[in-house]
Amino acid sequence: MNSVNSGDLIYIPSEVTLYRLDPAIKSSISDFIRLKKPKNLLVTSINEKTYEVYFNNGKWLVDKNKVYEV
Repeated sequence: MNSVNSGDLIYIPSEVTLYRLDPAIKSSISDFIRLKKPKNLLVTSINEKTYEVYFNNGKWLVDKNKVYEV
Protein backbone atom coordinates (compact mmCIF):
# COMPACT_ATOMS: atom_id res chain seq x y z
CA MET A 1 0.00 0.00 0.00
CA ASN A 2 2.59 2.53 -1.03
CA SER A 3 0.22 4.80 -2.92
CA VAL A 4 -2.07 5.83 -0.02
CA ASN A 5 -1.92 9.55 0.72
CA SER A 6 -3.54 11.84 3.23
CA GLY A 7 -7.05 12.56 1.94
CA ASP A 8 -7.52 9.10 0.37
CA LEU A 9 -10.14 6.55 1.39
CA ILE A 10 -9.11 3.15 2.68
CA TYR A 11 -11.23 0.03 3.18
CA ILE A 12 -11.19 -1.37 6.71
CA PRO A 13 -12.75 -4.85 7.13
CA SER A 14 -15.05 -5.77 10.01
CA GLU A 15 -13.42 -6.88 13.27
CA VAL A 16 -10.42 -4.55 12.79
CA THR A 17 -9.54 -2.45 15.84
CA LEU A 18 -9.20 1.33 15.70
CA TYR A 19 -7.39 2.92 18.63
CA ARG A 20 -6.16 6.18 20.16
CA LEU A 21 -2.89 6.72 21.97
CA ASP A 22 -2.63 8.49 25.32
CA PRO A 23 -1.17 11.96 24.60
CA ALA A 24 0.97 11.81 27.77
CA ILE A 25 2.35 8.32 27.08
CA LYS A 26 2.58 7.94 23.29
CA SER A 27 2.92 4.14 23.38
CA SER A 28 -0.10 3.57 25.64
CA ILE A 29 -3.56 2.98 24.13
CA SER A 30 -6.18 5.20 25.76
CA ASP A 31 -9.27 4.10 23.80
CA PHE A 32 -10.20 1.52 21.16
CA ILE A 33 -13.13 0.31 19.11
CA ARG A 34 -13.61 -2.85 17.04
CA LEU A 35 -15.57 -2.31 13.84
CA LYS A 36 -18.71 -4.43 13.58
CA LYS A 37 -19.11 -3.64 9.86
CA PRO A 38 -16.53 -2.84 7.19
CA LYS A 39 -15.93 0.86 6.53
CA ASN A 40 -14.35 3.15 3.96
CA LEU A 41 -12.60 5.84 6.00
CA LEU A 42 -10.66 9.00 5.19
CA VAL A 43 -6.90 8.99 5.87
CA THR A 44 -5.94 12.17 7.75
CA SER A 45 -2.28 11.35 8.43
CA ILE A 46 0.29 8.67 7.62
CA ASN A 47 2.68 7.24 10.21
CA GLU A 48 5.36 4.56 9.95
CA LYS A 49 3.11 1.61 10.83
CA THR A 50 -0.36 3.19 11.06
CA TYR A 51 -2.83 5.41 9.29
CA GLU A 52 -4.74 8.07 11.16
CA VAL A 53 -8.38 7.97 10.00
CA TYR A 54 -11.47 10.06 10.67
CA PHE A 55 -14.27 8.06 12.34
CA ASN A 56 -17.20 9.08 14.60
CA ASN A 57 -16.15 12.76 14.73
CA GLY A 58 -12.61 11.94 15.82
CA LYS A 59 -9.19 10.76 14.70
CA TRP A 60 -8.24 7.12 15.23
CA LEU A 61 -5.25 4.94 14.34
CA VAL A 62 -5.37 1.70 12.37
CA ASP A 63 -2.51 -0.64 11.51
CA LYS A 64 -1.46 -0.39 7.86
CA ASN A 65 -1.37 -4.18 7.47
CA LYS A 66 -5.08 -4.47 8.36
CA VAL A 67 -6.49 -2.23 5.59
CA TYR A 68 -6.81 -2.08 1.80
CA GLU A 69 -6.68 0.64 -0.85
CA VAL A 70 -9.99 1.76 -2.34
